[in-house]
This record gives sequence, structure tokens and C-alpha cells, in this order.
Amino acid sequence: MQALGIDVCFVPHLVPLRRGLLATCYVRPRVHDLRARIERAYAGSRVVRVLPKDEAPDLLRVAGTDAAEVAVFADRVTERAIVLCGIDNLGKGAAGQAVQNANLALGLTEESGLRLAGVLV
Repeated sequence: MQALGIDVCFVPHLVPLRRGLLATCYVRPRVHDLRARIERAYAGSRVVRVLPKDEAPDLLRVAGTDAAEVAVFADRVTERAIVLCGIDNLGKGAAGQAVQNANLALGLTEESGLRLAGVLV
């Protein structure tokens, strides 16, 4: 909400997985505006991948990594945008996010010390 300047309804999904977390966020701006904002925010990032239109995050692609996948969809009935994000909560969770934030704060490359290629376990 703080970064986008709009209200966000955040829904983390609790499913019986060994690792991985899928979250759905609902927002009111038009989808193309939001997609453009998200694409600009993560342009050039190797840590957060904004997926092509109509492609959903896949927890298998992020398993064993500190990466995140983000997708944007339209709900024409409610006129909301739906943003899905998939992460490996054992990687991109608090520890991986802390390393990424420290990298940015210290002027290091965003992905220093992070695993971006998955290893299924």
C-alpha cells in the first residue's frame, strides 16, 4: 500500500506444501496502469520476475530460490486488479528478503548472496 499509494487487500494462501507461499492481492486501479507500475518497479531485477500477461506464478520455478514471481490479472466483474505472487518461503522468506534489503541499503547488487536458480529438495 505504501509503495503503490493505493489500498491493497492481501490474502496469503495456506495450503499443505513442503515449501512455497502463494499470495493474492486485490486492488482497484486499472490493470494496465498497475501492470505498468509493477513492471517499472522491477525492471532489471533478477530477484523479482514480472510474468507475461496471462501467466501465473509457479511455485516449482521458485522452489529453492530467493526469487519471486509476480503476475497481474483483471477481474472485470469487480473492476479490480488481481496480483499473484509466488515465493519459496524458506528462501525468499524473511532471511532472503533481509539479505536483499541489506544489499540495496549498502549499494551492493540486489542479488548478491541470493540463490536465484532453484534446487528442488
